[in-house]
Amino acid sequence: MTRRSRRPHWAALSSAICFLGLVSSCSSPGGGGFAPREAGAVLPAGSSSYLLFDATGISQRRGGETLWAKNYATGSPSAAGFDLEGGWACVGYSNQLAMLQLGDQEPRWVPSPEPGLYRSIGVRDDLAAITIGGNVHTVEIPSGEVVSKLAAGQWVAARGQETVDYALPLSRDEVVLLSSEEEGGFKEGTVMAFRMDRSQGTWRQTQDARFPAMHWVERAVSAGNDLYVAGLWEEMIPQAGGGMGRFEQTLIVVRLGLDSFLNEVLVQERVDTGTKVLDVSVGTDALALLFASGEVRVFDLRSRARLRREFFPGAESIAWAAEGDLVVLAEGVPKIVSYGG
Repeated sequence: MTRRSRRPHWAALSSAICFLGLVSSCSSPGGGGFAPREAGAVLPAGSSSYLLFDATGISQRRGGETLWAKNYATGSPSAAGFDLEGGWACVGYSNQLAMLQLGDQEPRWVPSPEPGLYRSIGVRDDLAAITIGGNVHTVEIPSGEVVSKLAAGQWVAARGQETVDYALPLSRDEVVLLSSEEEGGFKEGTVMAFRMDRSQGTWRQTQDARFPAMHWVERAVSAGNDLYVAGLWEEMIPQAGGGMGRFEQTLIVVRLGLDSFLNEVLVQERVDTGTKVLDVSVGTDALALLFASGEVRVFDLRSRARLRREFFPGAESIAWAAEGDLVVLAEGVPKIVSYGG
Protein backbone atom coordinates (compact mmCIF):
# COMPACT_ATOMS: atom_id res chain seq x y z
CA MET A 1 0.00 0.00 0.00
CA THR A 2 1.34 3.41 -0.95
CA ARG A 3 0.36 5.40 2.15
CA ARG A 4 -0.45 8.86 1.90
CA SER A 5 -20.58 12.15 37.79
CA ARG A 6 -22.17 8.87 36.80
CA ARG A 7 -25.45 7.17 37.71
CA PRO A 8 -24.74 3.73 39.28
CA HIS A 9 -27.79 1.93 37.84
CA TRP A 10 -26.28 2.34 34.36
CA ALA A 11 -22.90 0.87 35.39
CA ALA A 12 -23.58 -2.50 33.78
CA LEU A 13 -23.88 -0.71 30.45
CA SER A 14 -20.87 1.57 30.87
CA SER A 15 -19.02 0.17 27.89
CA ALA A 16 -22.07 0.71 25.69
CA ILE A 17 -21.79 4.49 25.76
CA CYS A 18 -22.23 5.76 22.25
CA PHE A 19 -22.30 9.07 20.47
CA LEU A 20 -24.56 9.43 17.47
CA GLY A 21 -24.40 12.58 15.36
CA LEU A 22 -26.32 12.24 12.13
CA VAL A 23 -24.02 13.38 9.36
CA SER A 24 -23.06 12.18 5.96
CA SER A 25 -19.55 12.52 4.69
CA CYS A 26 -18.40 14.30 1.56
CA SER A 27 -15.78 11.71 0.70
CA SER A 28 -14.68 11.41 -2.90
CA PRO A 29 -11.39 10.81 -4.66
CA GLY A 30 -9.15 13.56 -3.36
CA GLY A 31 -11.11 14.67 -0.29
CA GLY A 32 -13.73 13.94 2.35
CA GLY A 33 -15.21 14.85 5.70
CA PHE A 34 -18.43 15.72 7.51
CA ALA A 35 -21.49 17.50 6.18
CA PRO A 36 -24.52 17.90 8.50
CA ARG A 37 -27.74 16.25 7.43
CA GLU A 38 -31.21 16.01 8.95
CA ALA A 39 -32.45 12.44 9.38
CA GLY A 40 -34.03 10.06 11.87
CA ALA A 41 -31.93 8.78 14.76
CA VAL A 42 -31.95 5.77 17.08
CA LEU A 43 -30.18 5.72 20.44
CA PRO A 44 -29.86 2.84 22.91
CA ALA A 45 -31.85 3.36 26.11
CA GLY A 46 -30.87 0.33 28.21
CA SER A 47 -32.72 -2.89 29.02
CA SER A 48 -32.75 -3.85 25.31
CA SER A 49 -34.82 -0.75 24.46
CA TYR A 50 -34.00 2.17 22.21
CA LEU A 51 -35.13 5.73 21.55
CA LEU A 52 -36.36 6.81 18.12
CA PHE A 53 -36.17 10.47 17.06
CA ASP A 54 -37.80 11.37 13.75
CA ALA A 55 -39.83 14.11 12.08
CA THR A 56 -42.97 13.10 14.01
CA GLY A 57 -41.55 13.07 17.52
CA ILE A 58 -39.80 10.86 20.07
CA SER A 59 -40.62 7.32 21.17
CA GLN A 60 -39.06 4.52 23.21
CA ARG A 61 -39.34 0.99 21.89
CA ARG A 62 -38.30 -2.55 22.67
CA GLY A 63 -38.25 -4.76 19.61
CA GLY A 64 -41.48 -3.96 17.78
CA GLU A 65 -43.27 -2.74 20.94
CA THR A 66 -43.74 1.00 21.55
CA LEU A 67 -43.27 1.76 25.27
CA TRP A 68 -44.23 5.44 24.91
CA ALA A 69 -44.45 8.09 22.19
CA LYS A 70 -44.65 11.89 22.09
CA ASN A 71 -45.49 13.96 19.02
CA TYR A 72 -43.56 17.18 18.33
CA ALA A 73 -43.54 19.45 15.28
CA THR A 74 -39.75 19.77 15.28
CA GLY A 75 -38.62 18.12 12.07
CA SER A 76 -35.73 15.66 12.11
CA PRO A 77 -32.56 16.16 14.17
CA SER A 78 -29.17 16.81 12.61
CA ALA A 79 -27.08 15.40 15.51
CA ALA A 80 -27.52 13.48 18.74
CA GLY A 81 -25.29 12.38 21.56
CA PHE A 82 -25.72 10.36 24.72
CA ASP A 83 -23.96 8.76 27.64
CA LEU A 84 -25.65 5.63 28.98
CA GLU A 85 -23.46 5.58 32.07
CA GLY A 86 -24.27 9.21 32.88
CA GLY A 87 -27.90 8.64 31.87
CA TRP A 88 -28.39 11.61 29.52
CA ALA A 89 -29.13 12.19 25.83
CA CYS A 90 -28.94 15.47 23.93
CA VAL A 91 -30.53 15.77 20.48
CA GLY A 92 -30.08 18.80 18.25
CA TYR A 93 -32.76 20.34 16.05
CA SER A 94 -32.43 23.50 13.93
CA ASN A 95 -32.93 25.97 16.77
CA GLN A 96 -33.37 23.92 19.94
CA LEU A 97 -31.97 21.01 21.92
CA ALA A 98 -33.93 18.16 23.48
CA MET A 99 -32.39 17.03 26.78
CA LEU A 100 -33.67 13.63 27.87
CA GLN A 101 -32.78 11.66 30.98
CA LEU A 102 -32.78 8.02 29.96
CA GLY A 103 -35.77 6.36 31.60
CA ASP A 104 -37.93 9.51 31.48
CA GLN A 105 -40.71 10.10 28.98
CA GLU A 106 -40.56 13.87 28.56
CA PRO A 107 -37.54 15.79 27.21
CA ARG A 108 -36.59 19.26 28.32
CA TRP A 109 -36.41 21.67 25.39
CA VAL A 110 -33.81 24.47 25.53
CA PRO A 111 -32.67 27.04 22.94
CA SER A 112 -29.71 26.10 20.78
CA PRO A 113 -26.53 28.06 21.59
CA GLU A 114 -26.25 28.76 17.85
CA PRO A 115 -28.90 28.17 15.16
CA GLY A 116 -28.32 25.90 12.20
CA LEU A 117 -27.38 22.28 11.54
CA TYR A 118 -25.03 20.63 14.02
CA ARG A 119 -21.84 18.96 12.93
CA SER A 120 -21.85 16.73 16.02
CA ILE A 121 -22.93 16.45 19.65
CA GLY A 122 -20.79 14.63 22.22
CA VAL A 123 -22.21 13.87 25.68
CA ARG A 124 -20.35 12.89 28.84
CA ASP A 125 -21.99 12.88 32.26
CA ASP A 126 -24.19 16.01 32.42
CA LEU A 127 -22.36 17.99 29.73
CA ALA A 128 -22.77 18.17 25.97
CA ALA A 129 -20.31 19.60 23.45
CA ILE A 130 -22.21 21.11 20.52
CA THR A 131 -20.17 21.59 17.34
CA ILE A 132 -21.80 24.07 14.97
CA GLY A 133 -20.59 26.83 12.67
CA GLY A 134 -16.93 26.25 13.55
CA ASN A 135 -17.62 26.75 17.26
CA VAL A 136 -17.80 24.26 20.13
CA HIS A 137 -20.29 25.16 22.87
CA THR A 138 -20.20 23.14 26.08
CA VAL A 139 -23.67 23.16 27.64
CA GLU A 140 -24.99 21.83 30.91
CA ILE A 141 -27.66 19.13 30.82
CA PRO A 142 -30.61 19.60 31.32
CA SER A 143 -30.54 23.38 31.88
CA GLY A 144 -28.94 24.17 28.52
CA GLU A 145 -26.67 26.74 30.19
CA VAL A 146 -23.59 27.42 28.05
CA VAL A 147 -20.59 26.92 30.33
CA SER A 148 -17.89 27.53 27.71
CA LYS A 149 -17.37 28.43 24.06
CA LEU A 150 -14.33 27.62 21.94
CA ALA A 151 -13.73 29.11 18.47
CA ALA A 152 -12.43 25.70 17.46
CA GLY A 153 -12.51 26.29 13.70
CA GLN A 154 -10.15 29.26 13.99
CA TRP A 155 -7.94 27.39 16.43
CA VAL A 156 -7.43 24.31 14.23
CA ALA A 157 -7.03 26.45 11.09
CA ALA A 158 -4.04 28.12 12.72
CA ARG A 159 -2.52 24.64 13.04
CA GLY A 160 -3.03 23.58 9.43
CA GLN A 161 -6.36 21.75 9.90
CA GLU A 162 -9.51 22.58 7.97
CA THR A 163 -12.53 21.28 9.87
CA VAL A 164 -13.60 20.50 13.44
CA ASP A 165 -15.59 17.30 13.11
CA TYR A 166 -16.36 16.29 16.68
CA ALA A 167 -15.93 17.45 20.26
CA LEU A 168 -16.37 15.58 23.55
CA PRO A 169 -16.51 17.36 26.93
CA LEU A 170 -14.28 15.91 29.64
CA SER A 171 -15.25 18.54 32.23
CA ARG A 172 -16.53 22.11 32.31
CA ASP A 173 -13.00 23.23 31.41
CA GLU A 174 -11.80 20.47 29.08
CA VAL A 175 -12.83 19.20 25.66
CA VAL A 176 -11.32 16.83 23.10
CA LEU A 177 -11.45 17.97 19.48
CA LEU A 178 -11.18 15.87 16.32
CA SER A 179 -10.14 17.71 13.18
CA SER A 180 -9.37 16.87 9.56
CA GLU A 181 -7.20 18.47 6.92
CA GLU A 182 -8.70 17.85 3.51
CA GLU A 183 -6.56 16.51 0.71
CA GLY A 184 -5.80 18.62 -2.32
CA GLY A 185 -3.10 19.15 -4.89
CA PHE A 186 0.05 17.45 -3.64
CA LYS A 187 -0.90 17.28 0.04
CA GLU A 188 -2.42 14.37 1.92
CA GLY A 189 -5.16 14.85 4.46
CA THR A 190 -4.41 14.27 8.12
CA VAL A 191 -6.52 13.69 11.23
CA MET A 192 -5.63 15.15 14.63
CA ALA A 193 -7.05 14.99 18.14
CA PHE A 194 -6.45 17.82 20.61
CA ARG A 195 -7.13 17.99 24.34
CA MET A 196 -8.07 21.58 25.18
CA ASP A 197 -8.09 23.12 28.66
CA ARG A 198 -9.23 26.54 29.89
CA SER A 199 -8.76 26.06 33.65
CA GLN A 200 -6.12 28.81 33.66
CA GLY A 201 -8.44 31.31 32.00
CA THR A 202 -7.77 30.88 28.28
CA TRP A 203 -7.97 27.83 26.02
CA ARG A 204 -4.69 25.99 25.57
CA GLN A 205 -3.67 22.63 24.12
CA THR A 206 -2.43 20.10 26.67
CA GLN A 207 -2.20 16.97 24.47
CA ASP A 208 -2.42 16.07 20.81
CA ALA A 209 -2.42 12.90 18.72
CA ARG A 210 -2.06 12.31 14.98
CA PHE A 211 -3.78 9.40 13.24
CA PRO A 212 -1.19 8.41 10.62
CA ALA A 213 -3.39 5.82 8.89
CA MET A 214 -6.35 8.13 8.22
CA HIS A 215 -6.87 10.96 5.74
CA TRP A 216 -10.16 12.31 7.11
CA VAL A 217 -12.76 11.66 9.81
CA GLU A 218 -16.14 10.24 8.84
CA ARG A 219 -17.70 9.45 12.24
CA ALA A 220 -16.75 9.31 15.91
CA VAL A 221 -18.21 7.58 18.97
CA SER A 222 -17.21 7.70 22.65
CA ALA A 223 -17.34 4.67 24.93
CA GLY A 224 -16.11 4.97 28.49
CA ASN A 225 -12.55 6.34 28.41
CA ASP A 226 -12.08 5.59 24.72
CA LEU A 227 -12.92 7.44 21.55
CA TYR A 228 -13.57 5.40 18.41
CA VAL A 229 -12.89 7.28 15.17
CA ALA A 230 -13.99 5.97 11.76
CA GLY A 231 -12.33 7.47 8.73
CA LEU A 232 -10.95 6.75 5.31
CA TRP A 233 -7.53 6.28 3.77
CA GLU A 234 -7.27 7.00 0.06
CA GLU A 235 -4.50 6.04 -2.32
CA MET A 236 -3.68 5.96 -6.00
CA ILE A 237 -2.75 2.53 -7.34
CA PRO A 238 -0.43 2.82 -10.38
CA GLN A 239 -1.63 1.16 -13.56
CA ALA A 240 0.65 -1.26 -15.39
CA GLY A 241 2.29 0.55 -18.27
CA GLY A 242 1.65 4.00 -16.81
CA GLY A 243 -1.49 6.10 -16.98
CA MET A 244 -3.51 7.79 -14.24
CA GLY A 245 -3.96 4.68 -12.11
CA ARG A 246 -7.04 4.11 -9.95
CA PHE A 247 -8.24 5.37 -6.60
CA GLU A 248 -8.82 2.92 -3.77
CA GLN A 249 -10.24 3.62 -0.34
CA THR A 250 -9.72 1.81 2.96
CA LEU A 251 -12.00 2.04 5.98
CA ILE A 252 -9.97 2.74 9.13
CA VAL A 253 -11.30 2.62 12.69
CA VAL A 254 -8.95 3.94 15.38
CA ARG A 255 -9.40 3.73 19.16
CA LEU A 256 -8.00 6.71 21.09
CA GLY A 257 -7.46 6.38 24.85
CA LEU A 258 -8.72 9.59 26.44
CA ASP A 259 -6.30 9.25 29.36
CA SER A 260 -3.13 8.22 27.50
CA PHE A 261 -3.98 9.89 24.15
CA LEU A 262 -2.44 6.84 22.45
CA ASN A 263 -4.25 5.35 19.48
CA GLU A 264 -4.45 1.96 17.79
CA VAL A 265 -5.99 0.75 14.54
CA LEU A 266 -8.86 -1.71 15.14
CA VAL A 267 -10.31 -2.07 11.64
CA GLN A 268 -8.65 -1.79 8.26
CA GLU A 269 -10.81 -2.97 5.32
CA ARG A 270 -11.06 -2.05 1.66
CA VAL A 271 -14.29 -0.26 0.67
CA ASP A 272 -15.75 1.03 -2.58
CA THR A 273 -14.44 4.40 -3.77
CA GLY A 274 -16.83 7.14 -2.68
CA THR A 275 -17.89 5.33 0.50
CA LYS A 276 -19.57 7.49 3.14
CA VAL A 277 -19.91 6.41 6.79
CA LEU A 278 -23.27 7.61 8.13
CA ASP A 279 -23.13 6.21 11.63
CA VAL A 280 -21.07 4.24 14.15
CA SER A 281 -22.27 2.42 17.26
CA VAL A 282 -20.28 0.73 20.03
CA GLY A 283 -21.67 -1.85 22.44
CA THR A 284 -20.21 -4.09 25.12
CA ASP A 285 -18.91 -6.57 22.57
CA ALA A 286 -19.11 -5.13 19.08
CA LEU A 287 -18.55 -2.14 16.84
CA ALA A 288 -21.03 -1.47 13.99
CA LEU A 289 -20.71 0.87 11.03
CA LEU A 290 -23.46 2.06 8.69
CA PHE A 291 -22.54 3.28 5.20
CA ALA A 292 -24.61 5.59 2.99
CA SER A 293 -25.12 2.65 0.63
CA GLY A 294 -27.15 0.95 3.38
CA GLU A 295 -24.39 -1.53 4.12
CA VAL A 296 -23.83 -2.50 7.76
CA ARG A 297 -20.56 -4.06 8.93
CA VAL A 298 -20.21 -5.41 12.47
CA PHE A 299 -16.86 -6.21 14.12
CA ASP A 300 -16.03 -8.05 17.35
CA LEU A 301 -14.26 -5.67 19.71
CA ARG A 302 -12.01 -8.40 21.11
CA SER A 303 -10.99 -10.46 18.09
CA ARG A 304 -11.65 -7.60 15.62
CA ALA A 305 -13.14 -10.15 13.24
CA ARG A 306 -16.08 -9.13 11.07
CA LEU A 307 -19.27 -10.66 12.48
CA ARG A 308 -21.84 -9.57 9.91
CA ARG A 309 -22.23 -7.72 6.63
CA GLU A 310 -25.71 -6.87 5.32
CA PHE A 311 -27.50 -4.20 3.27
CA PHE A 312 -30.53 -2.20 4.44
CA PRO A 313 -31.87 0.10 1.68
CA GLY A 314 -32.67 3.58 2.95
CA ALA A 315 -30.85 3.08 6.28
CA GLU A 316 -30.35 6.31 8.27
CA SER A 317 -29.09 5.33 11.71
CA ILE A 318 -27.81 2.43 13.78
CA ALA A 319 -27.63 1.78 17.53
CA TRP A 320 -26.57 -0.99 19.87
CA ALA A 321 -29.65 -2.47 21.58
CA ALA A 322 -28.24 -5.36 23.64
CA GLU A 323 -25.42 -7.88 23.42
CA GLY A 324 -25.90 -9.60 20.08
CA ASP A 325 -28.52 -7.13 18.81
CA LEU A 326 -28.49 -3.86 16.87
CA VAL A 327 -31.35 -1.63 15.79
CA VAL A 328 -31.17 -0.21 12.26
CA LEU A 329 -33.47 2.62 11.21
CA ALA A 330 -34.22 1.97 7.52
CA GLU A 331 -36.80 3.95 5.51
CA GLY A 332 -38.20 5.24 8.79
CA VAL A 333 -38.76 1.77 10.26
CA PRO A 334 -36.57 0.39 13.09
CA LYS A 335 -35.38 -3.18 12.60
CA ILE A 336 -33.66 -5.44 15.12
CA VAL A 337 -30.60 -7.12 13.63
CA SER A 338 -28.77 -9.96 15.40
CA TYR A 339 -25.03 -10.27 14.86
CA GLY A 340 -24.07 -13.04 17.27
CA GLY A 341 -23.24 -16.60 16.23
